[in-house]
Amino acid sequence: MSQATVRLPFPKISIMNSRLVPVLVAIGVGVTTSFYTFQPLLKQFEEETNGTFIRPGDEEKLKALTMTKKQTSTAQENA
Repeated sequence: MSQATVRLPFPKISIMNSRLVPVLVAIGVGVTTSFYTFQPLLKQFEEETNGTFIRPGDEEKLKALTMTKKQTSTAQENA
């Protein structure tokens, strides 16, 4: 009885790990950098908008948009 070696269609695990490590490091560095870059900006924006994340000029636009949607849905229900 002779044993036949089976070749797997994917690379060895050691090769996969060597390619995977730089990718994971790059992702980690990107996420960490983004977090520390944008966290102060988001906190400042939250304080300026009183926690609503709606700019002062957008309140009127939002009210007008919701009124338009309500009128449209009411007109469709009546038709």
